[in-house]
Amino acid sequence: MTEPKWYVARGGVAVGPCTRAELAQMAATGLLARTDLVRMEGGAVWSPAASVPGVFTTPRRCPRCLRLRGPAA
Repeated sequence: MTEPKWYVARGGVAVGPCTRAELAQMAATGLLARTDLVRMEGGAVWSPAASVPGVFTTPRRCPRCLRLRGPAA
């Protein structure tokens, strides 16, 4: 079975196809936000990029949580 390909919505246009690894690289470099819309090749439903497993491997920083933690030692 081949790896699914993904499309990213950019300015009302579907850009791609991209592999999941390419999406992860885009996320790591800031080119893909968690809220950017993506869809699987052949699919009709657009979903937030954060819903694709493995794309965002670093936890999102919660500003409220950071304030509660206080200054770093």
